[in-house]
Amino acid sequence: MKYKTAIFVLLIFLVLVFTSSALANLLVNGGAEEASTAGWEVSNTNVIGSVTVGTQGVGNLYPHSGNRLFAFDLKAASYAQMWQTGTDGLDGPALSLSGCISTADRAGDDYGVATLTIFDDLGLPLDSTQSEYLTSPSLVWEPWSLSLAVPTGAASWEVRLSGTLVYGSYINVFYDDISLVTAPEPATLIMLATGGLLLRKKIDNASKTSDQNRRSFF
Repeated sequence: MKYKTAIFVLLIFLVLVFTSSALANLLVNGGAEEASTAGWEVSNTNVIGSVTVGTQGVGNLYPHSGNRLFAFDLKAASYAQMWQTGTDGLDGPALSLSGCISTADRAGDDYGVATLTIFDDLGLPLDSTQSEYLTSPSLVWEPWSLSLAVPTGAASWEVRLSGTLVYGSYINVFYDDISLVTAPEPATLIMLATGGLLLRKKIDNASKTSDQNRRSFF
């Protein structure tokens, strides 16, 4: 019985190790926790920044998690964007981009847009996906996500987040918990699950045979 339990625990451990490595965030400073826009390129450093509290017309906006969030309203502007590029994670079948956004619920919502693009080794785009206009009620965090299959010849990716002014003078767009991960290989997950089931069945059969032998002996 202890042997069966140990094997089962080992299988669970292997699955967790595989999925955790596949789901590691490929972005640097995706949650704004470095107290700056470190890891990101920004269109205007005076407009976008990492803050502990965002300000909306009806009150204060606090981080979705952690201690900080990205704000696009540090200075009057009509449009701003931040982006990050990388080369890791392209050995999987797809990339998944997700995060949370908050905007002000007012006449003519300001909005954000998230874009994920994959490039070849010459820097030419192979494929891209873009969100719809991202908005939320005031002081509410709305989750969003995108996914993009990794095409043949992929060499790098780019994550781009933007904020567009519709009303007023300051872009009322806030992002938090931005994450880019490699989707796990379905074939590998199936193989691990199948192997685990077969091994468990083999152990169960061996245990039943052992029990029958003991009963026959007595």
